[in-house]
Amino acid sequence: MTDLIEEVGLSQPLVSWHIGRLRTAGLVGTRRNGRETVCSLRADAFETFVTRERAILGLAGDTASAPETTPDPGIPTAARRVAAS
Repeated sequence: MTDLIEEVGLSQPLVSWHIGRLRTAGLVGTRRNGRETVCSLRADAFETFVTRERAILGLAGDTASAPETTPDPGIPTAARRVAAS
């Protein structure tokens, strides 16, 4: 997370808060490496999110042919409710 903090120029608590929100939404995964927590984007969940967002915003071309929004079991229920709003 240190690299991300330096890159975006935000405080550690603020970056941690945002990472937590992304984890809750299922877009970021974490793993422990000693005392560090290594964060990474979940490419599969991110792609699903982008596809749904484009469909909701009407950016996916013909919205009638937009993909069905079947719940992804890898995305927590709370995140699905937010995405569906």
